[in-house]
Amino acid sequence: MKQLRWPVENAATTRNAVSHQAANQQAEAVNGGKAPQLEVVLRGGMGNQLFQWAFGEFVKQHLPVEVVFDSSIVNLGGIHWGEQLSQWLPNVNVADLHKRPITALMSKPKWSIARYYQWFYPRWETLRFSTPQQAIKRIAKGKNARVADPCFYTQEMPKHPEIAHILSESLLNLHYIDEPHTALHIRRGDYFQQWERAILPSAYYELAANKFPKDLPLWIVSDDKEFAESVAVQLREMGMDAKVVAGPDHFYDLTVLATANALLLSTSSYSWWGAYIAQTVKGAEVYYPQPWSPVANFWDKLTENIGWPLPGWIGVPREEIG
Repeated sequence: MKQLRWPVENAATTRNAVSHQAANQQAEAVNGGKAPQLEVVLRGGMGNQLFQWAFGEFVKQHLPVEVVFDSSIVNLGGIHWGEQLSQWLPNVNVADLHKRPITALMSKPKWSIARYYQWFYPRWETLRFSTPQQAIKRIAKGKNARVADPCFYTQEMPKHPEIAHILSESLLNLHYIDEPHTALHIRRGDYFQQWERAILPSAYYELAANKFPKDLPLWIVSDDKEFAESVAVQLREMGMDAKVVAGPDHFYDLTVLATANALLLSTSSYSWWGAYIAQTVKGAEVYYPQPWSPVANFWDKLTENIGWPLPGWIGVPREEIG
């Protein structure tokens, strides 16, 4: 498989690359002739892990660093599928490094001494909420870096279409889909446990899907097949050729989203990646709930609704849903 790399886009980046090359030679000298190592802690489901993977890819573009994705926490089990990257992406180094904070063993740590420990202790050994530039700066000094909860802003992704093409090619190698279609993603299952207010009603899907071109079939993917079937029935009554599709695995569902001519998102990073790939590779039309999630407090406003929609995406106002 052809491996695509992140582009060097401007003169400033080129100058940085030269300085990073010199710094990396110093780093190798400090580390006994070995390239420095970047550990990226995997957390969450596939959508979150893809952002963590993109973080590592960006750092590799700037420095020849060994990137290891630590599955210590994500493979503990729970509502997600565990480590996802090595199952379908090329040249991914995943290892269980057995570096688990004590609160990773707790299902729902509260604001307590344990939560305090989880927040502050890892900072002694780990870059938390780090940008790629911060990791690059540390590695260029000859130091290894470990990153948890990396910040890779969504608005940066359109500047790096190679990432979308890597993901598209990898998905199509698993499940080849070439039939024109539109797509709708319904996320519900685990949200009942974690984020219930982000669950969207059937009225949202019916309102938004009605904006799709009627000459293409509408494929619905969901983790709640019963609810998805009820939405499909309503859409067929509206004259749409809608059906719930179920492939052999969740990679098939992502392929359905990533190959769509138009798609409707749920409030989900999994949805987001399908839309990013489809828009970048195929020029797909993307609809999303606006705002991205209901705002419960100031922190939500600060973190959940800034930056998720990409340029060209079309918002469906939540007030229209009723």
